Amino acid sequence: MSNVTPILGIIIGVLLLFFGYKLQKWMVILGWFLLGYMLGGYIGGMFTEGTILLIIQIACGLLLAGGGWKLEKIALCVAIAYYTYCVLVPYNFNFFPEHLYNVATIIGISIIVGIVAVRFIRPILILVTAFYGATMIVQYLPTFVNIPSKVLTIGFYVLIIIGAIVQGNTN
Repeated sequence: MSNVTPILGIIIGVLLLFFGYKLQKWMVILGWFLLGYMLGGYIGGMFTEGTILLIIQIACGLLLAGGGWKLEKIALCVAIAYYTYCVLVPYNFNFFPEHLYNVATIIGISIIVGIVAVRFIRPILILVTAFYGATMIVQYLPTFVNIPSKVLTIGFYVLIIIGAIVQGNTN
């Protein structure tokens, strides 16, 4: 029973290391499906029940899941653009008519930063999931095998590189 946590940690680490980006996409899609399923049940439950309700729930779930990844990217773009705007405004807070171009420039820069962030979401998520997968493997592997710390450190970096390459070469 004491080996369950390290075994699960290594399994999750391997999944994150080699399939982290795809898993993240599927988790987002699953989240949107469940939201649609629950909303369909709530709204459809006011008007019908039984098999028709189940069909409404599944249809709403599929509808939101289908657009979920795009909605997630739009939300990320808006959030990063807004954050950039909030960071830049205090340094250029001048709303006099002759300086209104400052506000337009800040809004333009914020939108560009949001779009660029969404453009680089894939490589960032690949590196992050490869890092966390390697971290979990290196953390739990010594439970089963006695490995010197220098070898673990080198193995950690090698795992990150291999995981990033594998994830980067898959669609």
